[in-house]
Amino acid sequence: MALNNDFIFIGVCYRDAKKVLLKTDKNSYYTDFTLVVSSEITKSKKNNYITIRAIGDLAEKASILCRNGNKVAVNGEIITTELINRNTAEMRIRITFVAREILLISKPKRYMVGSDKYKKVVELASVAEYEPPKERKK
Repeated sequence: MALNNDFIFIGVCYRDAKKVLLKTDKNSYYTDFTLVVSSEITKSKKNNYITIRAIGDLAEKASILCRNGNKVAVNGEIITTELINRNTAEMRIRITFVAREILLISKPKRYMVGSDKYKKVVELASVAEYEPPKERKK
């Protein structure tokens, strides 16, 4: 029996991907992005937010593809790290999802605002002159 440490997620990106430079080497970095994934087991309206990390050459691709609202498919590996507090003997396990491949499925739909709707919004806007706050005496 063979065991694989793989995951496959299909979801919508939540916010833009975030590049993080490494302190030791200024030329290398990793990219973190969050996927919104629905649950088939609980069938609830609550979504799961999963943070995934892209390393190496894939980090640049992730920073371009993983924009807010893009639907992507991600294949990767799960890595666990054990952290032990020696004073309290408390053990914590950190789970990190590391991407191997990222595929863009679709971009978010954009809607054109008609001129009638735009005019109504502009008419409702206040055009009162801005008055700066008065300075307080100390």
